Amino acid sequence: MLRRMHVLFLLLPVFASLAIAGGKKKALLSPAVLHARTVLVLIDPDAGVSVEAPQANKTAQEDVEKALTKWGRFEVVMDTQTADLIIIVRKGSGRTAHDWRRAAKRSPGDRPVDGRHHPHRRATGP
Repeated sequence: MLRRMHVLFLLLPVFASLAIAGGKKKALLSPAVLHARTVLVLIDPDAGVSVEAPQANKTAQEDVEKALTKWGRFEVVMDTQTADLIIIVRKGSGRTAHDWRRAAKRSPGDRPVDGRHHPHRRATGP
């Protein structure tokens, strides 16, 4: 699922570069993508909800929809049946891919210290 999300996020800059490219050599995209007219923007179902900003994913979805509408290349639709493309969004955490890999490898007893992850320190006591 994460891989699919990254592919979708990578498509957006490709669309923008196609619009800017003009007479330059253009990137090759699938005809289905090139001929798409309608788009649906969904929140990643695995995104979770931030305690600090519970509406952050909804705001990200609305921002992408507004940008696509302003661009005028696509018509934003509200159902999967009429969408030629589906874009999945989530509010970023500011973590890099390296941070995600480190977090995935940590043990349940590990704890963050001073905002950093120390894999060799174990939680002791309350």
